[in-house]
Amino acid sequence: MREFNCSHRLVSQAKNILETKGVLSTPNPSKGKSLPVEVKDFYYSDTISRAMPGKKDFLTVMEVFQLFTEKYPNTRIGFSKFAELRPKECVLAGSSSTRCVCVCTIHQNVKLMIVGSHMDDLQLEEEAETPIKNYKQASATIQCNPFLPACPIGRCKNCPGVATLKEWLLQCFKNKGIEEIEYKQSTTTDRSQLQTLVQSTDEFIKRFLNHGKGPYDGVGGRVKHEAARTSLQRPYNDQIMTTYKLYYMFAKENIHGISFEYLTANDWQIESTALKERLSNARTIQGTYKLHCFKPLSTNELQVQ
Repeated sequence: MREFNCSHRLVSQAKNILETKGVLSTPNPSKGKSLPVEVKDFYYSDTISRAMPGKKDFLTVMEVFQLFTEKYPNTRIGFSKFAELRPKECVLAGSSSTRCVCVCTIHQNVKLMIVGSHMDDLQLEEEAETPIKNYKQASATIQCNPFLPACPIGRCKNCPGVATLKEWLLQCFKNKGIEEIEYKQSTTTDRSQLQTLVQSTDEFIKRFLNHGKGPYDGVGGRVKHEAARTSLQRPYNDQIMTTYKLYYMFAKENIHGISFEYLTANDWQIESTALKERLSNARTIQGTYKLHCFKPLSTNELQVQ
């Protein structure tokens, strides 16, 4: 023990291994982590995944993650890793042919930014607890309290705006010494792939607060929300399952103050023929399909997001 400078326990273990396994024996192979299998089995379980005949026969990945943490409280895993381990067979609501009301990738990316930046752990010294734990609380900081019908669609002149939230984020990141933030973002319309992004705090805050939403998004969100809630209250044979029922019959009869028009495929074809010559002479710009918002700054300058 003195020669090798080791403890009596280590010598005893070495002798036992020599007697049982011989010279140059190797340690027992580690079983490894069963986390990926555990997560996939949870996705496959009947309580999480099943056939989807109607719109509400689904769970979001965030809801599945919350259920997983409740069932396995001792398993340490973050939301981003949990989303990466989702089997390809578990198609997300919003993929082609799974539902008639689309899921906005922009909104999901905002949630991923909150998770990636650990915003629920940020707070100033004078604050008793963090004021922002989810996207709803973040939205509440830039609207009136209580918010008015004009607030979500950007028509309220009394909303505080993003200035206070921007200053709060800058101060929190500065106090914690955070200069870069790594987070996940959906890169496809069906949210089947997650991309890892690393940005400075300034770039992150700019992207978080300027996601390109406008009044038209608020109107669309309201129509979808009202239609989804009404559809769930109806009998199965009278649910809102088509675009005609959603944007013309239901919206025109139940949502007042907004003008709705329904265009058929024939109407679209007539307009398309009229614009064909103009569009054929227009120059294409590579990469515009991936952009969400376009703001003309002048006759020859365009701001995009």
